Amino acid sequence: MIYPFRSVAFVLLILSSNIVLGDTIYTIGNSLTWDTKPYDLDGDVDYHIFCGKNLQFIYDNPEGHCVASSLPWTTALATKQYDWISVQPFAGTTLAQDVSVISAWMVMQPTAKLVIHPAWTGFSRFPTDYAAGNPDDMMRPSPEYIADLIDALQAIDPGRDIRSTKTNDRLYSIWQDTEAGIGPFDSLHDLSRDWIHMGHNTGRYFAHNSLRLAMNQRLSDEGFTIDPAIKSYFDAKLTAIPEPTSAATFIFLTIIGIATRTRRSSGITIRCTRSRTF
Repeated sequence: MIYPFRSVAFVLLILSSNIVLGDTIYTIGNSLTWDTKPYDLDGDVDYHIFCGKNLQFIYDNPEGHCVASSLPWTTALATKQYDWISVQPFAGTTLAQDVSVISAWMVMQPTAKLVIHPAWTGFSRFPTDYAAGNPDDMMRPSPEYIADLIDALQAIDPGRDIRSTKTNDRLYSIWQDTEAGIGPFDSLHDLSRDWIHMGHNTGRYFAHNSLRLAMNQRLSDEGFTIDPAIKSYFDAKLTAIPEPTSAATFIFLTIIGIATRTRRSSGITIRCTRSRTF
């Protein structure tokens, strides 16, 4: 027998208590983390957002922020145990600095799963930064730098669940498509609202859902007004397994891109199929 009043009583109990439905999440980063719309993740979400700053600066200046609702990391990590911690490395730090800062936060959150949000650089220079490797241990959104960072953190805490949002890999794959004349965009700037930030109903959908997937959440278009064709394109990128691209592929696609752009200027569109094997 079903007792409806019991269900109602349970709902009222939830609403009048501090019970948290869903995971507890804390994100640390700058405006490129804000572009992921952390406040729209499923669960109980806190964040520390300091625009234009890297992790070392945020660590050294815990009271600084650019979003009024930010909860300083010194308060958040010391008073609450989170299920997920997301951190966004940014230009200006060394690998050693990022490892030192992130590992210090890991100590404060011994059971949290860690997500690295590689983000991106300015859209004009991002493809070059992505393909640059890690020659000097200076932060850049290259797969080599992110892999070295995760390896170093994993060596410190071998049992920790550490993963990446893979926004850098997916964004580079989108750039490859623009160079080859594939998909709905002519350039990465079509995803943006300025030289580095994602557009509200284009790139932000992509960034938000990259973070959702990293935290085992379903894709969501809630809060977005997005063209169905663009959504389908993004969803295919999000659900595919992104692969880092070699320098040889970068050179090849650059050549193909030049040829494609030449043909576009003549009013001819050529669709090219790329290969990942060299």
